[in-house]
Amino acid sequence: MARRAGEAGVTLVEMLVVLAIVGIMAGLVVLGIGAASDRSAEIEAKRLAARLTLAADEAMVSDRPLGLAWDKAGYRFLVEQDGAWRDDRAPALEPHRVASGVTFVATVRSPFRIGGGMPAKMRFSTVKSGWVVLFDGATAKAVAG
Repeated sequence: MARRAGEAGVTLVEMLVVLAIVGIMAGLVVLGIGAASDRSAEIEAKRLAARLTLAADEAMVSDRPLGLAWDKAGYRFLVEQDGAWRDDRAPALEPHRVASGVTFVATVRSPFRIGGGMPAKMRFSTVKSGWVVLFDGATAKAVAG
């Protein structure tokens, strides 16, 4: 079989063009993933709001004192036993590490008693955005700000 002119295969220039296009597309995907991380504060605030509401319901239904403790790395739910706070072993209330780049500040001291009717305000923020969790003692909601 003889080859005709133009059927010799892929040239080096064509391969470089394809690699350049793939590189540009990969760069766009990475930038898109970075943009999603701008929502980290929102995601963390909504997660805490849902978990706080769940913990308040659990404290009311089970009639056991629950608390929330936090540090720079994240937060965890506590149960009061024999006058001391201990980590809660309920799977839904397991400890949570806050995403990197997100800071967490609260208006109350750690540990905070859940379900005691005491309101609290907690703020998650990144360089680009901030979200606040408003807790009234029974329910929590996350709002931009």
